[in-house]
Amino acid sequence: MRVAVIRHGVGREADKVLPFLEYGIYKEIQEINDINLEFFYLFREIKNENSILNNEKKVSSCFAKLDYEKLVEVNLPTNNYMVDFQSIFSNDINGDKFQNYGFLQNQCYMFKQFINLIDIQRFDSFIVLRDDTLIQPYRKIEKLVNNSTKGYVTSIWDWEAGVHDRFYMCPRDLFFKLSFKYDMLKSINVKNGKVNPRKYTGEKITLEIIKKNRYKIYPYNLKTHRVRVGPRIAPERHRIRAHDPQEVFNIFYNLMRNRIMKI
Repeated sequence: MRVAVIRHGVGREADKVLPFLEYGIYKEIQEINDINLEFFYLFREIKNENSILNNEKKVSSCFAKLDYEKLVEVNLPTNNYMVDFQSIFSNDINGDKFQNYGFLQNQCYMFKQFINLIDIQRFDSFIVLRDDTLIQPYRKIEKLVNNSTKGYVTSIWDWEAGVHDRFYMCPRDLFFKLSFKYDMLKSINVKNGKVNPRKYTGEKITLEIIKKNRYKIYPYNLKTHRVRVGPRIAPERHRIRAHDPQEVFNIFYNLMRNRIMKI
């Protein structure tokens, strides 16, 4: 089985995070027998960028790459690129002047370019993780990698009305379909007026693509921790939103479905 491992991001504290990934999740998957791994760093450089939501100012990339990672560097287009989310969405749910949706669009564009630049047909499945996120060790990582050819493997925590997408594994055909998140953001239909922004979070769009194409979700007790400028660990809730019946149903439906399949 050939597996592509994609670390992606803008290098926020990446030089601090990378050693934990190298001797953590990377080391764990490299010890699995009968798989061929190829590592990529999907990177976009930023300079003096502010984040209203995270209260970060003048953030610049801290580039860090392992010798065996292949760099895929992406630059954003300069013409007719940014979506005017203010004219599309009915309200600013994050209170950041729709900045976070701009960041989401940039991330989706990076994966769109990855598909254009790399021959993904060479791989059976993909392991995708952010360059600013720590992943707690999981002793049955081989099981997760094996399931990555069958469906969307991810954490049971922090689905945020969609599905966890900071760290996931998936088969090649689903990875390809997920690259169309960028196109979905660029083609939001507003002919009936402004739309609910909660339908277009990264987690929500990912879940919609998975459900539309009838992929299974394999949720596991994996915990991730985002690293912010400082460096500091962002407070994580590691929660299931009990007040959201649809999210609770999605999680436990997939848990029970996977258990029944093993019987």
